[in-house]
Amino acid sequence: MRLSHFSGLGAILVLTATAAWGGIITSGTVTLDGTEALTGSLRLFRDGVPSTIAAPKSFPGTLSCGGTCFYETISVNPAPFEPLRITYAWISGADANIFLAAYLNSFTAAALSSNYLGDPGLSVMGIGPGPQSFEVLVPSGDSLVLAFGTVSSTSLGTVSYSVENIGNVPEPATFGLIGAGLGLFALRRRSKQR
Repeated sequence: MRLSHFSGLGAILVLTATAAWGGIITSGTVTLDGTEALTGSLRLFRDGVPSTIAAPKSFPGTLSCGGTCFYETISVNPAPFEPLRITYAWISGADANIFLAAYLNSFTAAALSSNYLGDPGLSVMGIGPGPQSFEVLVPSGDSLVLAFGTVSSTSLGTVSYSVENIGNVPEPATFGLIGAGLGLFALRRRSKQR
């Protein structure tokens, strides 16, 4: 970006608006060994379609667990209005078959559709497929809850995960500041041309 034509408030606002915030926010591992909380008799349906920022998906529905399903949650508090990419991969557990979904602020096993944000469409397991990724947008002031769950009572194992900021979506207030800065720039430029 060239700033030779900008000065004062307009230049500051343009720089603010175009700054990228990308990078890994958090990462780690989760082990489901059968001692976690129970989801009950239902789990999320794996529809094969990953959520993306460009194409968010609606709640995919539920399917019966193969016995009892277990889950564990992790809460992440990203900066405001972050578009996030969540990636997870199988690490261990020969029979592992673990599914991950994102929720806004809280996860309730008895109401799987409540606060649902998105999922990768597929689980990860010891026999494939490989790592899975999906994208969600977390509004300002809210937190991301990752819900890792088994698809049966015996599909236990360990997965790695990472949450990455993938964009530069400014907060709504920033759009107002950008508009005000550009307006001031236009007025200042017009007065110089007279």
